[in-house]
Amino acid sequence: MDWTAIGVAIRTEQERAPMEAVFANLQRAGLFAESAEILIVVDAAAHSGSAGSALNTLLVVVSPITLSHRRKSVHD
Repeated sequence: MDWTAIGVAIRTEQERAPMEAVFANLQRAGLFAESAEILIVVDAAAHSGSAGSALNTLLVVVSPITLSHRRKSVHD
């Protein structure tokens, strides 16, 4: 399956670099296409919980994709 975007929720900004390295290695190994956009999203609140983190990450990933499709459909 080819993924367009992959969103990963992390708790703190300090986790960003290690997580980016993990996903870069997975991409190089061919698990994800080079064209897949990997977005590392820091939790919006300190104690947002897993559902809040997942929802926030989903919104961050989907927003640009939705806007892109909307622009294409308006201009087509």
